[in-house]
Amino acid sequence: MLRALAVDSLSRITSIDWRVGDSGEWRAAAPDDGLLSSSHELFTVRLEGLREADYTLQVRLRDAAGNVTVETLPLDGAGRE
Repeated sequence: MLRALAVDSLSRITSIDWRVGDSGEWRAAAPDDGLLSSSHELFTVRLEGLREADYTLQVRLRDAAGNVTVETLPLDGAGRE
């Protein structure tokens, strides 16, 4: 499980998506409070079903101005929960 804070300094965050690695299908991540209503959104990604290994996680954010940002995060031993 990964818990993170998404921040946009100028406008409201309108979507948070994630995927393991740099290919594959994007999955929607819901904010912890259930609403995409601000420029700061706490969210949780459940990484169930991964083998014990090192992975990367890509997180894609969109904001109300139409900007898209993709960040790649290293996950060491992501399958260990």
